[in-house]
Amino acid sequence: YVQRSLIEDIKAPDRGLKRAQFTVLQDLSMPGILVESGFVTHPDEGRTIGSAAYRERLVTAIVNGVLAYQRTQNRFPQTAP
Repeated sequence: YVQRSLIEDIKAPDRGLKRAQFTVLQDLSMPGILVESGFVTHPDEGRTIGSAAYRERLVTAIVNGVLAYQRTQNRFPQTAP
């Protein structure tokens, strides 16, 4: 949901969705994601990320994706573990 939102709202290039056992996500007790929003070492992307307006759009797209995910989860009854 977040990937789709970033592509649609930010017009970010679709670099695909990766799945891996990232250390920062391993011990979560809830769903989690890691968003890489660009490369600060890339001349164009670094400038873009430096823009407060772009970062605001980025945050909005991430929030929209998380809320879309939440809406789909709320449609299904939760079962106790």
